[in-house]
Amino acid sequence: MQDIEYFKKKLYRSLNVPISRLEPEAGFTLGRASEISRDELKFNKFVRRLRLRFSQLFNKALEKQLVLKGVMSLEEWNQLTHYVKYDFVEDNHFTELKNSEMMRERIQILTDLEQHVGTYYSKDWVRRNVLRLNNQEIEEMQIEMEQEQQDQSDFGVGGGAHPEAPWNQQPEEDGTPSSEAS
Repeated sequence: MQDIEYFKKKLYRSLNVPISRLEPEAGFTLGRASEISRDELKFNKFVRRLRLRFSQLFNKALEKQLVLKGVMSLEEWNQLTHYVKYDFVEDNHFTELKNSEMMRERIQILTDLEQHVGTYYSKDWVRRNVLRLNNQEIEEMQIEMEQEQQDQSDFGVGGGAHPEAPWNQQPEEDGTPSSEAS
């Protein structure tokens, strides 16, 4: 029986599948990103490499099919080949958990650095190195913040008494809101 267990473990290792997925007593759980093991990350990279290889295989098969059937010439295929993409199903739950965990850590670092911004660190440095924003994201964020400030000043800081705001409209007798404020 020990020989069978030995060969079973060797087989699992050669398949690059984490042992926690194949052994029922280990109990694979999909929880928080911090609970994902190193073997799971290694397996994820292995699957990505396999997908890349299969994509190349699919491209070669598609090329042969299209050229041999006379749908297009080899030159036309070479021009179009970089437009062909394969969309494999990803483990979105793990990706979301990992991204939220990373964002939570960045926000924690930002909170810790808040008292030092302007003294030791510039806002631009914090945006680039802590929040990992690129130039386009920084510009978009700046435009959004300016728009939000403009919206707040239009409606007043505390929700204000803007006459056209829906929360300031008085209902008419039939129950529909009126645009006139009293």
